[in-house]
Amino acid sequence: MKAALMQVVSAAFSRKFGEFIMPSGSRSAHKILPTAAQKRPNVRLCGGGPNRPDGGMKKLARQRAVRAEKRHSIFFYISLIVNLLYRKFHAYIWAVLNRRIFNERRTMNSPILYFAYGSNMNPLRMGQRCPGATTLGVATLRNYQIAERLYADIDFAEGVEVEGVLYLITERHLRSLDAREGYPKVYRRIWVPIEFNGETYLAVTYEMTFMTKVARNGKRYSEEYRKLCSEGARFYRVKNNFTTRRKRV
Repeated sequence: MKAALMQVVSAAFSRKFGEFIMPSGSRSAHKILPTAAQKRPNVRLCGGGPNRPDGGMKKLARQRAVRAEKRHSIFFYISLIVNLLYRKFHAYIWAVLNRRIFNERRTMNSPILYFAYGSNMNPLRMGQRCPGATTLGVATLRNYQIAERLYADIDFAEGVEVEGVLYLITERHLRSLDAREGYPKVYRRIWVPIEFNGETYLAVTYEMTFMTKVARNGKRYSEEYRKLCSEGARFYRVKNNFTTRRKRV
């Protein structure tokens, strides 16, 4: 009991002694007051913000690069579509013109000139496909070049020429060639100006369709097909890629 009384007296004395040493006015100045919550800086860990040391320029640079890449890809696809539409329109115009020319020639009931630049230069193959066709000789097709796409093909190329063999065929022979060449899906018929013996004539020949060109682009000839074309070119003394390549070997 005496010990508890001494503790109460000691606590009261210490409190009064503290007030005597530190006045009430100064005691409030030393109170620990709660501080206002500071606003968190606008920092984005994923890409950065304006309060970053670089001012968020790294993220802006990435966004600009992505936008530029999207613009380039969109422009590429648009140009591809425009090119495809142009080729389709060009092929349609040529198909209409060729059909009109062919109908005019068919109504005249006259023989047809056929220009061969691939395996049909071989007399044995041409004899099997078109028996009775007349061989006229070597002719020249200007502003075209031979392209290697698993089989022989021609592409428009200004200033270049292709030599081949000119035949005189009938409508029955033309139908046989259509079946052999895969007309109209693989090859299409075109009418081209051919130079023969110093004169220019209109002859029919075959060119791969656009889809076939894309599917077979870069594919090499087979050895059997190359040999067949080379034999025909050497037989008629045609100067083209087959005879030139054979001489290099």
